[in-house]
Amino acid sequence: APAPGTPAAKDAASTATLRSSPLDATIVSALFWPPFANEAPDFKLPAEMKAMTEAYGRRYHHLKAPRQMNWKPTLGTVQLEVMHGELELEISVSPLEAAVLTHFQTKERWGLDELAEEMGVTKPVLRRK
Repeated sequence: APAPGTPAAKDAASTATLRSSPLDATIVSALFWPPFANEAPDFKLPAEMKAMTEAYGRRYHHLKAPRQMNWKPTLGTVQLEVMHGELELEISVSPLEAAVLTHFQTKERWGLDELAEEMGVTKPVLRRK
């Protein structure tokens, strides 16, 4: 159990999410890095991925106040285990590609317009993924 008075003890829900989360963040400072291009500024992470980033951000703020996380959800890599019939693959993909695969876990068929709207990306961005 977390020590009394610690951020982990004060936010049990975040602690549970973080313990089961494989999330690993790289912290970059705007003072030392150039601006990042963002091909999908309105990209919406799937609920499970968003819960992980929110829990991580809350814990970061508790530990590094007044600093806050400003996530760049289109950057990084996601390690996934994908099943296709009898074949199991471990792949490394972008967060956008991981989100596409995640959406197909909840629904077997998606139209381009529908999935683009659900993810908050343009159709050309989605087609490239």
